[in-house]
This record gives sequence, C-alpha cells and structure tokens, in this order.
Amino acid sequence: MAMDVSEFELLRDFRPSPFRLELYLTHRETIDRRDILAYRLSIDGQIVFEGQDFASSPVSAIDSDKTLGALLTFLSLRPGDTDADYFRDYSQV
Repeated sequence: MAMDVSEFELLRDFRPSPFRLELYLTHRETIDRRDILAYRLSIDGQIVFEGQDFASSPVSAIDSDKTLGALLTFLSLRPGDTDADYFRDYSQV
C-alpha cells in the first residue's frame, strides 16, 4: 500500500524516465530543526522505496539538486557500501 502523501507539500517531482522521485515536505523537523522530508522512488510506475524519514544537509535547500542527489545516494546503497545488517529487512523486487 502506498504512503498517503495528501498531508504533505510536494517539493520536487523528478522524472528521468523510467524513474520518478517525488520529494515532499512533511512539516516536521528533526531535533536539530532540519526539515523531515518524505519521498517516493518508483521505476516504471512501481514503487521501489518510500518513506518519511529523510533530513537533508542543513547547508542545502530542501528542494535542491544536492538534496535529490543525497537522497538518491542513500536509496541506491548496495551490499558492500555499508554493513550487511542494513539490508536485513529488504525484500527481493
């Protein structure tokens, strides 16, 4: 079931075919007052990742290309990029 984004503000809708990355402002903040962003990454219309837990660098605008790049780096981690426990709950696509 897809995350309900109706309560969020759409910041970016990045669509380099066949990918789509939507970035939303949740109107929540981290303890150090950084905006918490929601995101949805899909390929050919199939949702691959979505969440409401990304906080960008405090030196980048929340809707900037740098923020999109940081999120994509996080979402495209592979085994070997971090410890194996990070992928424990992943499912096969």
